Amino acid sequence: AGVSQEWLGGVKKGAAYVGINIKDLRMLPVHAPKMEQQSAVVQRLDAFHAETQRLQSIYQDTTDRSHSHTSACVGFMEVVGPNGVVGLAE
Repeated sequence: AGVSQEWLGGVKKGAAYVGINIKDLRMLPVHAPKMEQQSAVVQRLDAFHAETQRLQSIYQDTTDRSHSHTSACVGFMEVVGPNGVVGLAE
């Protein structure tokens, strides 16, 4: 960022309104990581994305199962009768 900012400072035009023309902007030096570094970053991001998708799937499956078990149990409760016999009441 420093090199580009210095370069822009050298080509700015005007006193009251500081601007830059498109010709100068097209000459702006832009520094980017080497292609190997960019590829490595993309590979890591792809791996993180795949892991996130996997974890979301596990979470969704677990949530779905939890809700189905809860739904199956709603409306039933365990009752202990006077003789100690356990039963279910609806």
